[in-house]
Amino acid sequence: MSAKKWGLVAFLAGAALAGSSSIVPVMGMTLGLDDQEAYVCPPCNCSEDGKEFDEGGNCSACGMVLVSKNRDVTNVGVVIFPEVELLDFAGPGEVFSAAGATTGHYQVFTVAETTEPFTSQRFLTVVPQYSVAEAPDIDILVIPGGSVGSILGSPPFLAALQERVDLAEVTLSVCNGALVLAKLGELEGLEATTHHGAIRGLRQMTEDCVVHDDARFVDNGRIITAAGVSAGIDASLHLLQRRSGMDTARQVARYMEYDWDESLGLTPSKTVRTEKTDREEPTQAVLRGKVEEKQPVDTASLSEPAPASEELPLALAGLDPVLLIGGESVTGSTENVSSDGWYRYHFASSESQRKFLEDPSRFGIQARGSCAGMGSQIEARSGKPEIYTVHDGRLYLFAGEGCREDFQSNPDWFVEEMNQAVKVQWGSAESE
Repeated sequence: MSAKKWGLVAFLAGAALAGSSSIVPVMGMTLGLDDQEAYVCPPCNCSEDGKEFDEGGNCSACGMVLVSKNRDVTNVGVVIFPEVELLDFAGPGEVFSAAGATTGHYQVFTVAETTEPFTSQRFLTVVPQYSVAEAPDIDILVIPGGSVGSILGSPPFLAALQERVDLAEVTLSVCNGALVLAKLGELEGLEATTHHGAIRGLRQMTEDCVVHDDARFVDNGRIITAAGVSAGIDASLHLLQRRSGMDTARQVARYMEYDWDESLGLTPSKTVRTEKTDREEPTQAVLRGKVEEKQPVDTASLSEPAPASEELPLALAGLDPVLLIGGESVTGSTENVSSDGWYRYHFASSESQRKFLEDPSRFGIQARGSCAGMGSQIEARSGKPEIYTVHDGRLYLFAGEGCREDFQSNPDWFVEEMNQAVKVQWGSAESE
């Protein structure tokens, strides 16, 4: 057996036997052993959950290394749901799973509204280990992003998550998972971040939260929010460093071959909620290695009325939208002009204009002109008023020809992704 494999055997033995009193040598290592110590399988929903063993080793049901019953294990519960963003939940899961293999102090499991299987990003079937109501105690709760509308639209799921957030030592959101925390009211009085495509939505969902659009993550103590996708790895390594030390975090980052910049992130210099009651904890705001002044949210820009019709951009190069949806490309008249609050439209006749005004959400450009080729990232890019297509009786804009080609390759999927994002950020699906 190679030295590397012997090292692994020694590590596994150490993980199984640590915490006891007598001394046993294993390949040059000294391990404690106490015949009276009880061992258990870390909670994984296997048939041996809760059973005590007299000796260390591996669980006969799932193969996991048995740990001391009295060992200080941190339970990391990762929330998952249909069309959860893959790296949003797998990144933090990898960090704490690797930390568990290194230290023996972390156990990761998934929780969902139910234990029914579902898909992530249209190709991966995921089977939750626990329902959120039946999961073991959770010390670190991870709420990833993705199609979070399935959470926001489920009062029972939200209520169960609220209980878990209240009891967890730390809750970490990734990407637009921050919108779930906003819905629960957990971000009020704090600072936060999210995916760049959800920044505006997060600002609209909170009243007293400074939302940063250039932070990799924001650590408020009890609540940590990470930006999009891979930022969840940075936030998880930061939290691991906070709990287990820099050496452990660096070891995990090296194992993952992850180029971790330890200076990324923001720790606000303000009241930090480390418990359910606020307490003052002096910290330093560090953003990309620099002291950063907190920027107030520009709430005025979110509530100001739409500009007058003549100030809005002309849509569709002046083509009549009602006739265009009907299959006719007819230039409208400058005498028949109306708007939907976002674009100015010309109409070929007063009858066409009347139809538009009766239902502008149907005949107007969808999703406020966001590029439909970006799917759920509706804030990422705006479409150009002259680059459009009609699909299923609705008008969509695109930032460029490439985006339009992407959309046309699978329009139903792009529309569904856009509708879900619109529901989350603006409260209704404008393309339904």
